[in-house]
Amino acid sequence: MIRDFAWQKDSSVVKIYSMAPGAYQIYLYVWENDNPQTYDIYVQDKLVLKGHNSGQPGHWDKLGPWPVAVGDNGVLHLYTAGGDANLSGLEIWKVGK
Repeated sequence: MIRDFAWQKDSSVVKIYSMAPGAYQIYLYVWENDNPQTYDIYVQDKLVLKGHNSGQPGHWDKLGPWPVAVGDNGVLHLYTAGGDANLSGLEIWKVGK
């Protein structure tokens, strides 16, 4: 997680493909590189965290867990809106069998 991250101005996007349909819990690792940012986080098009402040340079957060349902298409879709988010890690935990 420390070597790489996903970043895009005003909106970062992560898609995981070929997941088994079912219920999951996810955690997202984010960090700040230079200037504090405020952004919203969406999972499967549902707002899960509004107005997250990334903090000062060098600050890390582990956010979640958030319940997620993955459908028959097998895609987990996570994105941010409103600021420059640095996404560095994603934990995905299957719920149940």
